[in-house]
Amino acid sequence: MKKFLISAIFIALFSITAFAAPDANPTVRVGLYYGSDAMISANLQNAEGFGYRFGYFDSDHNFVPEHEETGTKFITMLKDSNIYFSDGKFYESGALSGSTLIGAFHLQTSDTFESERDATLTATSLQLQGIPAFVCVQNGDYKIRIGSYASLAAAQSDITKYITLGSFTPVGNSKKCVTVVDTNTGKILFEYDSDTYLAVSPINDETGRPLTWFKGYKYYGGFQYIRDGGNISVVNFVSMQDYTKGVIPYEMSASWPKE
Repeated sequence: MKKFLISAIFIALFSITAFAAPDANPTVRVGLYYGSDAMISANLQNAEGFGYRFGYFDSDHNFVPEHEETGTKFITMLKDSNIYFSDGKFYESGALSGSTLIGAFHLQTSDTFESERDATLTATSLQLQGIPAFVCVQNGDYKIRIGSYASLAAAQSDITKYITLGSFTPVGNSKKCVTVVDTNTGKILFEYDSDTYLAVSPINDETGRPLTWFKGYKYYGGFQYIRDGGNISVVNFVSMQDYTKGVIPYEMSASWPKE
C-alpha cells in the first residue's frame, strides 16, 4: 500500500510538471528591420522617462542587464564602421560637407574591470579630464575604450598620449560590435562587442511599462540589435498581449462587424 501511495504521488507530480499551463502572456520576437532592410543606424527615443539599460536577451527571452545610461532620451545604434554624423543623421558614405566622423577604431584598456560600476566610474573620471572614454562590454568583460579613429594606424599613433593611464591596444571595426551614440551630438556612449546580440531596454520613470519611439511608431518592450558582419537587424521583444493590442488596429478596421 505504501509503495502504491508513493507511486501515485510521483505520477501526480510528474503530471503537473509535464503538463503545466503555458505562459498566458509570453514575450514574443517581432522582426522590424532585417534582410535587405537591415540598417546602418537605428534611432530610439523614450516616449516616457529617460535612459536605457543595455545587455542581452537570454534563451527564455528575459532581459539580462549589463550597463545603464540614465541621462539621455535620444540614442542611436550604429554598425561598427566609419560613420559620418550631421544634424542628427548618420551616413556610411556620401556624407555632407562638415560632417563629423564617428570612427570605428579605438584604444582599449588591457585591464578588465571587475564590475560595471568600476568601469563606469573610471570612464566618468576620464571624461571629466576631457578624455573621450566610454564603457565597452566585450563578451561579458568590462573594458574602457578611448577615442574615435578612422583606422587602426591612427589609433596606434595616439597611444603615447595616454601612456600614463596604462596599457592600451588599438581595436575596432568588429563584425559583431554595435556602437551606441547620443543622437543629438554623435558622442559615443557605449559599445557592445560580443557573441550575444545587444539588447536595449528603455527606462520608465513612472510605474507603467516603458514606451519608445522608433521610426515614427511607439513600441512597448525592448529591442535586440543583430549584427553578423553587415548592417543591423532590429527585433522588438514584447509581450503577446501588447503585441496583439498594437497590431490589431493596423490590421482591422474599427468599422468591421464585431464578429
